[in-house]
Amino acid sequence: MRAEQDRFVGFVVEGHQALPAEERLEGLARFVRDGVLDVGGVEVHARRVVLRHRVVAEDHPLFEQVQDRLLTSRDVFEWDDLPESVALFGPGVIGL
Repeated sequence: MRAEQDRFVGFVVEGHQALPAEERLEGLARFVRDGVLDVGGVEVHARRVVLRHRVVAEDHPLFEQVQDRLLTSRDVFEWDDLPESVALFGPGVIGL
C-alpha cells in the first residue's frame, strides 16, 4: 500500500516538476474577484478554475466526540497491520 501511494504521489510530483518553471505557480491562492486569483502575489486571470479541496475530518463537528479514535486516509498508510474493523466516511479513491 505504501509503495502504491509513493508511486501515485510520484506521478503528481513528476508532472508538476515537468512544467517549465515560468509556467508554474506555487503558493497560497485566493480569489480576489470574479475570474481573478492571487497566487503568492501574482494575479492569475481565468475563465474557469478547477478547485481541489481536501475536507479535514478533524475539523467537522460530527467527529468531535471521537477525536481520540479518528484517523484519516493518510494514517492508513502508516499502519503496520490491519485492524479487525474500520468505518470509512465519505471515502474517495484513497478510502476505497
